[in-house]
Amino acid sequence: MIMFDITAVIEAPYLASTSIISGTVIVGGGTTKAILDAGNNYGYDLIGNMVSDVQGGVSNITWTVYGKIKKITKTDGSTLEYKYDADGNRGCKVYTHGTQVDKTWYVRDASGNVLAIYGNKDGDGNVYWKEQQLYGSSLLGSWYPELNVSAGAVVAAGLWGSTNKKQYELSNHLGNVLATVTDELKADNTALVMSANDYYPFGMIQPDRSYSSGGYRYGFNGKENDNEVKGEGMNLAYENRIYDPRLGKWLSVDPLQSKYPGFSPYNFSLNSPLYFKDIDGRDVGVTITGNTITFSNTFYIQGLDPIESVILQQNYDRLFKGKLGGTYTDEHGKTYEVKFELSFKTATAADVNRISNSAAPIAESLVRVNPDKKKSYSSGSIGGNTIDMSISVAKDIRFYFHEGSHNLGMVDRYDNIALVDDNGQRASLLEDFKWLQGQSVTMPGFEGDPLGGNYKLDENGKLVSDLAVKYS
Repeated sequence: MIMFDITAVIEAPYLASTSIISGTVIVGGGTTKAILDAGNNYGYDLIGNMVSDVQGGVSNITWTVYGKIKKITKTDGSTLEYKYDADGNRGCKVYTHGTQVDKTWYVRDASGNVLAIYGNKDGDGNVYWKEQQLYGSSLLGSWYPELNVSAGAVVAAGLWGSTNKKQYELSNHLGNVLATVTDELKADNTALVMSANDYYPFGMIQPDRSYSSGGYRYGFNGKENDNEVKGEGMNLAYENRIYDPRLGKWLSVDPLQSKYPGFSPYNFSLNSPLYFKDIDGRDVGVTITGNTITFSNTFYIQGLDPIESVILQQNYDRLFKGKLGGTYTDEHGKTYEVKFELSFKTATAADVNRISNSAAPIAESLVRVNPDKKKSYSSGSIGGNTIDMSISVAKDIRFYFHEGSHNLGMVDRYDNIALVDDNGQRASLLEDFKWLQGQSVTMPGFEGDPLGGNYKLDENGKLVSDLAVKYS
């Protein structure tokens, strides 16, 4: 199979009413090679889980009812079996090849982070403390004690003070492990490099641009390599799904596929792996550099006419410049500075065409103003590229910022309909409720948030009219 040859010209017609693609690939130098993927290579069950990959050497995959892989059977007869804890985290891996059975056990903290890894060696009956993960604010590397912890085993003298048993990872803004170094210096006081990898955008290791003498467990996005499945770096274990970087796709459908109706449920990072990081196989996140999170976007304004476009563009630029930002503290207590780098321009015909026809999220958004004066509305899709507004709300900065935040990937923080009694109080009985169309209640903890509603509950439980955004 020819993969990721940037000089390749592919001629492969899809045969109607079949699942077969056939044809040839013309690679560099004019050499013609047949496409091997021409016989139902990939098999799926009725809910979209991959159950076979002939070219990958996988004859069958068995899934649990929770969407986790239970067992992989390879065409060479070897098998991998997985067991999980109550939270769905991998707890055990058993690799059977020939007469040898290799076992791996994972020890995790309350958040699911791997703390240590135990296993046997070459199929023997002992249990070894094989790895101890090293953390700062995130994973720094691993220590390899290789200590036999079976009953009655003797600890070798000097283990605790020895060097060259640690590997520290050097990663980029996406968490990709680019290299690992040991804690032992060479004669010239430089670090001893144990591994190095260059990746294609979707995570496949580039041929002839990798080196490894230490077998480091983690790679692209900082995820565990299951090299026993399809080869080095070809099968990545995320917390919720398994990823194939050769194809740039998952082995099962997106559990949040309804949130992204315009994308394949097998897509990786909304097809923008340099911009987004898929943290655990469920959803994407904006990339983070150090302790700074930056949201960048250019908004193109398409008003009813050129003059109105300029007026709206100038107003947005004046009202937003320098007024957004703050700090964010994650669940581990790490604090980040949040920055917004937003710019506003009037839209040309080329801008409208480029943004409207973009299938993937880009760092640009088109604001389209509708001339309908009879209706007041605004809309913006999560992670999308367009905002639609009626003329009556386009001049209200609150609506614009709310919808623009959706384009940046943020979700609503309000309930659409408020249920209150005739006095504005929260009623205790169902028959006391009445529907107030068009109003909303901000979710607890998001009062004053630009993605909250126009109303919030005060300390007495009453509905109080309040601006969602305050400007200085």
